[in-house]
Amino acid sequence: MRRRFILALILAILPFAVLTAGQAAWRLIRAYETASSDLIDGARASTVPEANVLAAAEGVLRGLENNRAVRAGSAACAYVLRGALDNSPYTNVSRLNAHGVVVCSARPVPANIKDRSGQPWWTAVSNRRSFMISEQHYGPLAQQNVLTAALPLFRSDGTFDGALALGIGVDVLGALMRERSMPNGTVAALLDAEGSVVSSSDEAVAQALFGRPIDLHGTGLLRGEDDQGNGWRFAIAEVRGDDLFIAFAQRETALFAWSYVDLAANVALPLLMAAFAFGAIWYSADRFVLRWIAYLQRVARAYGRGHFALRPEKGAADAPGEIQQLARAMGDMADNIRQRDRSLRAALDQRSLMLREIHHRVKNNLQIVGSLLQLEARRVHEPGARAALKITQTRINAIALAHRVLEEVDAQTVVNLRTLLTELAALLHDAFAEGLDAQPAIVRAPAVTVETDIAVPLSLWLVEQLAEIYRTAIERRVPLALQIEADDAVDAIDLKIRFDGALARSADSESSFAPAYVRQLRGAFTVYQEPGSPVLLVLRFPRRLGVTWKG
Repeated sequence: MRRRFILALILAILPFAVLTAGQAAWRLIRAYETASSDLIDGARASTVPEANVLAAAEGVLRGLENNRAVRAGSAACAYVLRGALDNSPYTNVSRLNAHGVVVCSARPVPANIKDRSGQPWWTAVSNRRSFMISEQHYGPLAQQNVLTAALPLFRSDGTFDGALALGIGVDVLGALMRERSMPNGTVAALLDAEGSVVSSSDEAVAQALFGRPIDLHGTGLLRGEDDQGNGWRFAIAEVRGDDLFIAFAQRETALFAWSYVDLAANVALPLLMAAFAFGAIWYSADRFVLRWIAYLQRVARAYGRGHFALRPEKGAADAPGEIQQLARAMGDMADNIRQRDRSLRAALDQRSLMLREIHHRVKNNLQIVGSLLQLEARRVHEPGARAALKITQTRINAIALAHRVLEEVDAQTVVNLRTLLTELAALLHDAFAEGLDAQPAIVRAPAVTVETDIAVPLSLWLVEQLAEIYRTAIERRVPLALQIEADDAVDAIDLKIRFDGALARSADSESSFAPAYVRQLRGAFTVYQEPGSPVLLVLRFPRRLGVTWKG
């Protein structure tokens, strides 16, 4: 019952649990999207100082683009470039011709490094028509890593006429990055077009997170781990076209802490509610239903063993009202059963008394008839008539014997087969063995019961058979040794009579009453007789006349 209650509760809670889990998953997705947007916004917001430096560099180069001295690379070019470089954070500004050779510069450039045509940034700027910022590289004049801001120049006919180049020291960008007040658990890093870290607010974490191939143009949140194994989420935004990027990272524990707490709460609370509900159902079912059902089951088993005096309503005084009503109903049922049982016992006792009285009177009447026949036989002198009266008297005494046996047992509808055969054999021996060398018959029979409808015809059949055997022994003056056996088969009983083969009779000498008794018993009679061997008479009949039996 408890399992069914819990299963019903699970089925009832399941839709809400699925809905809650879906809502929690949706919130986590929204939290992920919000975190991604926040990191991108933070990345863009953190690039303002660097973007200003780069915008100022572009402004300087745009301002010099149309200067005649600078375009011509004349003697005044260096003077103009020095003026543009004064009070700026840049390392140098130069004018290069179409072959990548420095024509003039704000700072003196040694002759061995004037040719910059072999630099990757020069190849890039010679193939572009707009302002660009190179990846970081070592600047021999500044003696540090720099970013080169370059503006290609073109003649009036559109042919390439060299470029203006301005060096931006990485230490300048790093100082700007370190001076910025970053929220706790966040890291910002400036990346060049190759994905290398130009500057960062935390060099160690930045190298661990960004010092590997990264898709700079990817969208959404990316994940990485620092040297301590802490998980970070970061987003990348463009600072200046495809030339410079900013990466902004935040620890997962700080970024999704409340999202995970919210997810855990949305999942754990329904589970906790279900667990409490399961416990309440288990406890309630056991305390208010199951233990009382077990108590009523014990009462029912006691009633099954006949202990109807037990009153279950007393033991269920603390049970719920419905259980108390059921207990009272069971108590009333027990009272009714006790009253009916007393009535049935009284009726059964009365019936037994009446049956015993009937059997007693029938026995007495039969014995009176037998005595009258015995008196009459003494007055008859003709031997045949006397023998007929004697066999009739024996038959009546056999029927009286069956009623006497029925009178002595508790159940007056069945007879003990062993008792019946033993006393019947003694009766027939006393009746026929006078003046005959004969021992009492040996009886071997199981203590099974047979119905009254079987006992009477069986006794009469046995009288007919044994009377004929005794008469033959008297006529032939042959000693007589009888064996009466009964075998209890599954659905039938075999009654066997063994005697000496010298007493064998012809088939036509059998009493005319015996076949009638066999038919009344619904049995089958067989004679087994071989020269020199005892004769065996076998009567097989069903144990109950009401069953269908085939001999």
